[in-house]
Amino acid sequence: MSKESGHIFEAKLRASGMKQAEFAVAMGVSAQTVVNWAKRGVSKGELIRAAKLLGCEPQELDAEYVDPIQTLKVNYQPLKPSAGSRAHQELRETFARYVAELSEADAAAVSQIIKGLGEKSAS
Repeated sequence: MSKESGHIFEAKLRASGMKQAEFAVAMGVSAQTVVNWAKRGVSKGELIRAAKLLGCEPQELDAEYVDPIQTLKVNYQPLKPSAGSRAHQELRETFARYVAELSEADAAAVSQIIKGLGEKSAS
C-alpha cells in the first residue's frame, strides 16, 4: 500500500460517483477504513472486491503492480547468433519449460510478444 495507490483509489472512487460512506457500506467496512484506503491504498485482501465494485481491474488500484508481460517486453534481448550453441540450447530448453508451465492464454500472449519483438529486430 502506498500514497500513490491511495490517490488512484480516490480517483476511481470519484469516477464511480460513490461517496466514501456509500462505498464503505457496499464493501461492509467502516468509514474509517475507506478514509485509510484513500490515504494509503486498498489493502491487498480487499483489492478484488473493491475493484469489482469500482468497475476496474485489481491491478489498476495497486500502484506497485508490475505487469509481467510488460517486463518481458522491456527486458527482452534477442539471442545473438554468436552465442555458444550449448548456452543457446540451454536457454531455449529453460524458456520452453517456463512457457509449458503457463496457462494457455499466457503462453499465447508470450508467443505474440516474441513474434512482435522478432519483427522489431528484423527491421
